[in-house]
Amino acid sequence: MKIYEAMLHSTSPYGQGRYHNAPKLERELHDAYEERTCLQKLHTAVDQVYIPPMAFKKCLEETARYMKIQIPGRGKETYTKNFVQGVICNEPLMLGMTPDKCRIEKVFTLSQPSKPQGGRVWKHFPVIDLWEGVLPIWVVDDMITREVLLRHLEIGGQITGIGVWRPHRGGLWGKFKVLELAEHEVEV
Repeated sequence: MKIYEAMLHSTSPYGQGRYHNAPKLERELHDAYEERTCLQKLHTAVDQVYIPPMAFKKCLEETARYMKIQIPGRGKETYTKNFVQGVICNEPLMLGMTPDKCRIEKVFTLSQPSKPQGGRVWKHFPVIDLWEGVLPIWVVDDMITREVLLRHLEIGGQITGIGVWRPHRGGLWGKFKVLELAEHEVEV
């Protein structure tokens, strides 16, 4: 098993849209509610904003599904299942910033993204314009080499992305690049 430490740097803004169920105030309109509760869409721990580890795990999985790179010597078999079952992202990428440092973006979007025929409403999203950090990635599948992981991370950072309005969902936010990928062998 290997642990990789990926030094990542944003190449576009990153928006978060964590679900919260803050109650509406009496007679509060939708727009006022969105504005008041916007920062509750951030992922925070001890008043520090972070990017959840599953954002990167899903980014790698979606990239593997899209790229369909075949495993050498394995016929038509691709790396998709290897990324789904053999890669673990356990730790969040801490951004070292407090929620009040985020910019708020007002977007006219679908009220229910899963139902495109529904109406549109104004929604507020917390946006981080620049971020950088180290993401630990555990690889338990020997088929995924450093070169394979690096390629998927680099491509995923540009065409899949993370967060709301990411490229995978037709957006422009959530892109990143890999500055460094350090490899560490771990005994089980």
